[in-house]
Amino acid sequence: VYDQLNNALRVFGLGSALYQSHDKGVSWEAMQSPVQATFAGGTTGEQGRTLLVGPGGMLLVIDGASGNIRALPQPGRRNYSKALALGAGELVLVGRGGPHRVRLE
Repeated sequence: VYDQLNNALRVFGLGSALYQSHDKGVSWEAMQSPVQATFAGGTTGEQGRTLLVGPGGMLLVIDGASGNIRALPQPGRRNYSKALALGAGELVLVGRGGPHRVRLE
């Protein structure tokens, strides 16, 4: 996922692996996830926030400027594979059971 606003390339994978690069992949730094989850999809939202989704309703929000990470588990514990940012804090999370619209506070 590329956060153009903050020039940050963020990648994710198995076992809650998160990495970011500020030089378009020449060098990487590990990021500490607050949860143990394999993230399946992600997007960049408003203000450069990176949004990652995974199993059990997990939504991870990475602040673009500070790099702070918040876990926001969603009700219903659905398995999500894609996040679409709509703007104004609105998201559509897609996965098992179809699309689900949420609002970030």
